[in-house]
Amino acid sequence: MRDADLVLLAGNSFTLETFAPEWRHKIRLLNYSVDASLYAAAAIAPKQNDFCYVATQCGLRKGFMDVLMTWSGIDTRGSRLHVIGGMEPPWNALLSRYDNGSIVYHGWIDSHSPRYAELIGRCRFAYIPTYEEGQMGSLLEAMHCGCVPITTRASGIDDRVLEHCVVVEPLDIAQQKAAILDAMSWSCEQYGRRQQAVAAALNVS
Repeated sequence: MRDADLVLLAGNSFTLETFAPEWRHKIRLLNYSVDASLYAAAAIAPKQNDFCYVATQCGLRKGFMDVLMTWSGIDTRGSRLHVIGGMEPPWNALLSRYDNGSIVYHGWIDSHSPRYAELIGRCRFAYIPTYEEGQMGSLLEAMHCGCVPITTRASGIDDRVLEHCVVVEPLDIAQQKAAILDAMSWSCEQYGRRQQAVAAALNVS
C-alpha cells in the first residue's frame, strides 16, 4: 500500500473501512456485475415464499453457521431454505444437526446452468449473512434472479443496492430470525415493490 499510487477495490464502504485509515485516500471502490441474460427468465418466474443460501463453498466466511442457528428456529410450515454450494466436514454434520426439516440441500451447481437459475428463481429471498467478502458474486446472481437479499454490509454489495436490501448483523441470530419472519409476512405488493427497487438499483450501480 505504501508503494502504490492507486488501489482498485471491489466492494462497498464497509469493505473500504477494513483498511487502515492512512491508506484509504489511495483506494477507489468499484463494482462488477454478472451476465444478467443468464438469469432473465428466472427473474420473472413465479416465486414461492422460499429462501436460498448460495455460495461456492458453504462455510464460516459466508455465514453458514448463522444460517443453521437461525433457520433451526424457523417454523417449517412457513417456508423452505434452499442451500446451494459445496460442503465439506464438519458442515455436513452440522447441517444434519440443525436441520428442522425445512432445509433442502442441493449441493454445488454450476452458476451458468439452467438448473441453478431455476432453483434460485423460485425463491423470493436470498439469505446470506456473510462475515467477510470482497463483493459476493453469488448474491449478485440471486438478485438478478429476482431475489430480495437478507444480508450483511460485509457482503461487499454496492451501497446504492444495499440500501434496498434487508441488512442484518453477523452473529446476531435473534435479529436475523426477526428479519426472516418479517420478510415471510410481506404481501405480494410489498415484495414486488422491494424487488423492483433492488432491480432498479442493480441497473444503475
